[in-house]
Parts: sequence; structure tokens; C-alpha cells
Amino acid sequence: MGIFFTIGFRSLIKHKTHSLILGSAIISVTILLIIITNVTSGIQDTMMKGSTTLFSGHVNITGFFKTSTSSAAPVITDLARLRKLAREIVPEATFIVDRVNGFGKIISDQSSMQIPMMGIDVEEEAPILKDLSVAAGNISDLSKKNGLIIFEAQAKKLKVAVGDRVTVSMPTYRNMYNTMDVNVVAIVRDMGYLSNFSAFLNKDDIRELYQMKEDSSGRVMIFLPNYKTVAAVESRVRSGIEKAGFRLMDKDPQPFFMKFDKVAAEGWTGQKIDITNWEDEVSIMKWIITLFNVLTGMLTMILLTIVSLGLMNMLWITIKERTGEIGTMRAIGMQRRSLVILFIIEPFILSSLSTIIGIVIGLLISAGLNAMHIIIADSALRTFLMSDTLLLSTSFSQIIITFIAITTFTTVGAIIPAWRAGKLSPVIAMSTID
Repeated sequence: MGIFFTIGFRSLIKHKTHSLILGSAIISVTILLIIITNVTSGIQDTMMKGSTTLFSGHVNITGFFKTSTSSAAPVITDLARLRKLAREIVPEATFIVDRVNGFGKIISDQSSMQIPMMGIDVEEEAPILKDLSVAAGNISDLSKKNGLIIFEAQAKKLKVAVGDRVTVSMPTYRNMYNTMDVNVVAIVRDMGYLSNFSAFLNKDDIRELYQMKEDSSGRVMIFLPNYKTVAAVESRVRSGIEKAGFRLMDKDPQPFFMKFDKVAAEGWTGQKIDITNWEDEVSIMKWIITLFNVLTGMLTMILLTIVSLGLMNMLWITIKERTGEIGTMRAIGMQRRSLVILFIIEPFILSSLSTIIGIVIGLLISAGLNAMHIIIADSALRTFLMSDTLLLSTSFSQIIITFIAITTFTTVGAIIPAWRAGKLSPVIAMSTID
């Protein structure tokens, strides 16, 4: 087999014009596909980072408490026991915290807005909140009561600055409204589209607004060293919580806030635990990933078809130019099968080398674009890309898939010309030699 690769490589060098043209086309296609897949991976990483900073762990222990069959409060009780169970079930977790869910209105002197709010302990959540970029104020000031952290877009809409006082209004679980005056202690930079749906209060303030006991919360958030193990960990947590005697809700891969109506319509009372993961919490936005994957697949098929047709055309020309050479090889004893293999190996070598070069260049371009920290000015594009800056993330599995797809597609495209070359009669082929 080694002799076939040697002959194939020498043939590519001999016909360098054709090789350079087709190789350049394969390199260009590879670069484009690498950049597109890196953009898609960047969106997914942004979703994960945004969701796990703003409102979700990699795996969550959350749920509802119903005082009557027609009510549903996003509350879990027996908090200390649930946190202990989470640590026992997932000993590899990097950290485990709990947050109090809230939803209400923030009212300033000039405007107001409805928004989900999270009650947090800033000292406990320091590893999470480090991903927030502070535009003004100090995040640590939320360790004191009557503080509020909002994002730049929210501050712009409310027309407030750090130090301004606003009113937070929330409906309690007994359908009565409670209010509290708080100070804006920090304004943080937007984290793409997801930051439109979160603001932070002191955990004790939300408990006071909702009149909750200390052993109640909204969710226990489990953070993992490797978020790709989420599915296995979620299954383990579900099994462990159920064995501990808690009632579980059926798996429903939707954002938590979309389950209220369904739960309120169910005829049970008391508490049920719901186990979710970060992908569930952003599932309403996963159409973006799906759209990118569909577009990438379509573009890949179109480009590979064009490249394969170009390859076939080049091979037809090459076979015509090398008819005498083919006749000579057949006359000295090369079998038809060996000749076909030789003409398949040539495009395999060309596509493999070109794809590797394209991957390297694509990765360098992606790294360069990331280093430039390109700001996305268009609001619609920011929403689509889930970020305020262009982020490309390398997915090594996608690199392998790209390499296999391009080399396979182009090599398969060489089968028909190679087969036709193998059918040439040695006598007829040698008669073309001058």
C-alpha cells in the first residue's frame, strides 16, 4: 500500500497546477466550515455561561409547593437536607449554592419593568459572579440588605445610576403584593440576550418580600467540573432524591417559568421536586443552535458537492492526459483493481493534506477574531449570537467531523473516474503514446 501512496504523492506534484487549484478550493471550504462551527460552539458556550451565571446550575434541584390544588409557588422546603443530599450524591461538584426565585416589578422615578429576580448570597457565589463585568458600583455591596444589581440595558430603561433608590414590588404566595425600597449597588455589563431576564437582590430581601422561612428557597444549583457530564449527573440526582423520600415531577425539558400553568392545573398539594439542567432552562433559545446546525449542514453539502464535481472534472482531465501512462502500468502487470486504488488514493492524499491546512488556518483565524474582541453593534445580531462580542469556541469533535466529512466526500467522488481509468484497455491506452 505504501507504494501506492508514493506514486500518488509524486503524481500530485507532477500535476501541480491541478493539485493547487483543487487543493485551494478544499482549503477554502475547510476554513469556512471551521469558522461556522466555531461560531455555533461559541453560541452554545455563551448560552451555558450566561445561564449558569444568571439563573441556573449545571444541574438544579428545584420544584413547586402547592398550598391548594389551584396554586403553585416556585419554592422548595427542607433546604438544608436537600443541599446535604446534593453534596452526597454529587461529591465531585465544584460548588453547590441555593437561590431564591422571584418575579416582580422594579419601579424607578421615571420608568418600571417586570423582570425575574434572583435572591443570592454574594459571598457564597463569588466563583459564579466573577463572570459579571462591573460597569459601575460594587457587587460585594449586595452582601448588605436593601441592595439591587441590574444590567446596563435595564439601568438605561429605568433611567437609574448606582446609588439611586427604586421600589421592588412582588406578589406573595398568598396573592398579596409586598414592596421594598432598595438601592442600586452595582450596574453590570450585559451578557447578551439572557441578561434581559435577570436581576439580583439580597437573598434575605426576597425571603422577606415573599414571607418565606429560612429553610425555604427557590433552587439548589449544582456546578460541575465538566458540564458535558450533565446528563449522567442529572440521572444520578433524580434517583438519589427519589430514594430519599421526596416526590418528583416527571421530566419536562422546558424552562422553569413555563411550568407554572401546568403545575397549577394538577390536583396535588404539598411539595414536588423538579430536577432540571442548564439546557432545559435555555431550551426556548435552542432554536438558534438548531438553525445554525441546519444552515451549516446545507452549506456543507453545497460546498462539498461543488468541490467533488471539481475533483471529478480534474480526474477526467488527468486520466485523459495520463492515458499512455495507464496503458504502460497495465502492460507491465498492474491489475485493474490496483489502478483503481491508485486513482482513489491521489484525491485522498490531496483532500487530507488540504483539509489539515484549512483546519489550521481556520483555527488561527478564529483565535485572531477572538483576540480582537469585536463588539457587535447591531441589537438583532446580539440577540441572535447571544453575546455583545463575537465569540468563537473550538469544538474538537466538530474538527474531527469536518476532517472526516471532507476527505470522505471528496474521495468517494473519485470512485467513478478511477473505475473508468481501470477499464481502459492496455493496447488502446498505449496507442496514445507518441
